[in-house]
Amino acid sequence: MDSAEAITVPWSCLSLYNTKIIIEYNGTRFFGWGIQPDRVTIQGEIEKALEKITGDKITLIGAGRTDAGVHATGQVANFATQSKMNAGIIAKALNANLPCDIRIVDAQDVDYDFHSRFSAKSKLYVYNVLFGRYVPAFLKDFVYGVFQAINVDDMNRAAEELIGEHDFSSFCIVDGMTGKNFTRKIISLKIEERDVSIYPLQYDQRFCKVVSFSIRANGFLYKMVRGIAGTLLDVGRGRITHEDVKNILDAKDRRLAGPNVPGRGLCLVNVEY
Repeated sequence: MDSAEAITVPWSCLSLYNTKIIIEYNGTRFFGWGIQPDRVTIQGEIEKALEKITGDKITLIGAGRTDAGVHATGQVANFATQSKMNAGIIAKALNANLPCDIRIVDAQDVDYDFHSRFSAKSKLYVYNVLFGRYVPAFLKDFVYGVFQAINVDDMNRAAEELIGEHDFSSFCIVDGMTGKNFTRKIISLKIEERDVSIYPLQYDQRFCKVVSFSIRANGFLYKMVRGIAGTLLDVGRGRITHEDVKNILDAKDRRLAGPNVPGRGLCLVNVEY
């Protein structure tokens, strides 16, 4: 999610305008954020729309590279263009030219030194797990279904072991990452039950509950959130203890942690600058 993205535009050139956009998307049918050959991606769709609107060949820089099936309510990106259209007009034009599962919720003209990834101080991801007899049809693309009891108090106790600055190589994909810095700082990590309702649908709370993992950090490694959520779910199921989580963290060995949970339950909610 935090792979480097090259800046291919001369930011210091005064003939270019730097625009920041906030993006909401349902990631179900996309192969993630980043451009991939012969694959439909969020970045690819927005860049095509921007070229149509401005006439410029634009490189869109995202705050985070979400994976296939992952959603966002607060993804941030920026781009340089020679177009003199103000940000509000660009946002309206983008929404008129983008598929309905990608929306631009805000746009601003920003200084040349603003960079959506490198200027970010922290990011907030939320992972949603539905505990119930079945996953409702209207929620299937946004939650991971768990059909056994889970202990939220135990998971929160274990989560405390992960807060702070640590090497998180036990919880991310490390293949091909020789020499990479795996240290990140988790600012907050909280698991809580939430109401399940989508107007006008109401789900019986006796049979259907959502447990949300909210994790804010100064940066994230590839599939780090999904590895942490999978490990804490093992705590909630009683398979491991909070002491085991501390030992897994210290071991720096991905083989000891829980599985990566599916991407569909994950959402990038906010980027703080």
